[in-house]
Amino acid sequence: MSVVQALAKNKTSKTSVSKSNRHISQLPERILDAPDIVDDYYLNLLDWNKASNQLAVCLAQSVYLWNAQTGDTTMLLDTNDDDVIVTSIAWRPSESSQRFDSDQGNKS
Repeated sequence: MSVVQALAKNKTSKTSVSKSNRHISQLPERILDAPDIVDDYYLNLLDWNKASNQLAVCLAQSVYLWNAQTGDTTMLLDTNDDDVIVTSIAWRPSESSQRFDSDQGNKS
């Protein structure tokens, strides 16, 4: 039997693969209320930390943390300056701390 025939035979042979159907809800589990979020595609205003199960959210001059386990919200940073907008948030990979940037420079 040639290699081509062997491949063709394997391709046409039936294998027993069970497919499981999963339900995808049409309703949201949570809704994020972010009134001062800047509408700019190029900004990174949300970041999820899988280890601590927290979401960091940049809202104009402030950065908030939302804990998914407890539902608590904590203000992490407020620049107190209307001319400064937080433009990026990222969790540091090896720690449970964040790095954030503004349009005026790094603030981490």
